[in-house]
Amino acid sequence: MGAGRTGTVWKAVHLGLNEYRAIKCVPKTHKDYEEFRRVALVLKELKYPGIPLVYDLEEDSHYFYLIEEYLEGNSLYDLIQDQGPFQEAEAVRYGRQICSLVEYLHHSCDKPILHLDLQPKNLMLWKDTMQLIDFDHAGEADSASLQKERYGTAGCAAPELYTTDQSLDQRTDIYAIGALLFFMGTGRSPENAVCGDTAQFGGRLKAVIERCLDPRREKRFQTAEELSEALCTVK
Repeated sequence: MGAGRTGTVWKAVHLGLNEYRAIKCVPKTHKDYEEFRRVALVLKELKYPGIPLVYDLEEDSHYFYLIEEYLEGNSLYDLIQDQGPFQEAEAVRYGRQICSLVEYLHHSCDKPILHLDLQPKNLMLWKDTMQLIDFDHAGEADSASLQKERYGTAGCAAPELYTTDQSLDQRTDIYAIGALLFFMGTGRSPENAVCGDTAQFGGRLKAVIERCLDPRREKRFQTAEELSEALCTVK
């Protein structure tokens, strides 16, 4: 199905149940293997609609296998490429769904889990419902802040992901939600914006997006719930 920073994802069939599974295969020689294994043990506790269930963790002498629910749908990136940008009401509705997924991640465990790569190719739409996939960069806020190397997707990554001297927290994901809202309405990332892009946004939505994308974290929405409430005011 694809390859990421830590491994390769395969689509498999459970022969007994006749159901698809997604299996992520990570070499034990990978430098981030231990961190991935630790995060996988956290992710297996997540149970929320739109986030793939972790069914099992297996390993052999060479690989670690994360066996997950296979989610159907089209990526947000492909939908926008094929059909063009969403109308404002659609962007707001899907934006609130993304907020719900992220809010769950941030508050489902003792420590916030940050996704850290919220971008159009990691969101899938199925039956009018947003689904979040690819937790390749995810981690608990404390440990993610201590990583010597940071990763993200250009155009969606918050400024603090480009350095190692700033901590990471929930507001790092809030920035990315702002970039996704911009993408849903324009078909472009904020860094590739052209003159007139924001003209199609109503004043309230424009203000919400600009607050999400503020390089100063203290000026952004502090939680996904707060952002979702702000989106409720967009008419």
